[in-house]
Amino acid sequence: MTSASSNHIEIGKLSEDTVPEAAQLLLKYKGADGSDEAQKRECELSLRRLLDVEHSELLAAQIGGRLAGFVSISWGYSITKGKPVLRIQDLFTDPGFRGRGIAAALLRHCEAAARRRGASRLQLETDADNEAARSLYGKMGFEHIEGKIVYMKPLHLLPEQ
Repeated sequence: MTSASSNHIEIGKLSEDTVPEAAQLLLKYKGADGSDEAQKRECELSLRRLLDVEHSELLAAQIGGRLAGFVSISWGYSITKGKPVLRIQDLFTDPGFRGRGIAAALLRHCEAAARRRGASRLQLETDADNEAARSLYGKMGFEHIEGKIVYMKPLHLLPEQ
């Protein structure tokens, strides 16, 4: 883990050793209380699969040795710019650690990684009613792009081929 700020936030990549603790945080992110063993196993399995995905990773923030937040990222490529793009998929801070700058530290860490790789941009999305996230993103220099609309095609809803 590397220090990301003066208030002792350390940021590092998810590893097999940190999967169990990260799964507990993922449960909170999903709105689960953590009492369901099947949900715990599902979260651990999801994180272990992420360890094997090329161009994607989970960065975990710790304070005092306790996991306090995470950001899931993936690398893409802008053919029009001819440069990498860093896509921020999920950003979450444990409610017990909010207000300590963890999300901002994770975003700064992402920006530094994108700059090191010569990326053309950081990209993320959030729900329209997530005012706290939208406020943070604006403070961190992200801009809402008028005229852009996100489309998704959930594959779990399609018949398997």
